[in-house]
Amino acid sequence: MTNWASQASSRNAEGHAAFYGATINPYYKRGSVGVDALRSDADRAYQTFTSLDIRVSNIEVTPDPDGSHATAVFDKTWNFAGDRTSSGSVQQKLWLEKQNGRWVITGEKDVKIYYLGR
Repeated sequence: MTNWASQASSRNAEGHAAFYGATINPYYKRGSVGVDALRSDADRAYQTFTSLDIRVSNIEVTPDPDGSHATAVFDKTWNFAGDRTSSGSVQQKLWLEKQNGRWVITGEKDVKIYYLGR
């Protein structure tokens, strides 16, 4: 999770997208999207915010019995600055799947909002 957050903070859309499968479902409130939509979202954020600080903590990973799927629930806090600012803290859930010998994110959503700032 920390490498995933680090890629986003470093403003590396390709590196961040490499953590995902071809399809992400759910993707926040949008339902199913392709990884290209995720990459486009990241690019828009990188154009808006010149500084991104993302931190994760309280990570709990729960594997399925078959060993090919898992979920990760954790706290995510962010502070973005640039043309505008954004900050907040949420509990987030990721769905993970083992594909070609590596774990990829196949779903992502906020479970609980602790606070949002603008």
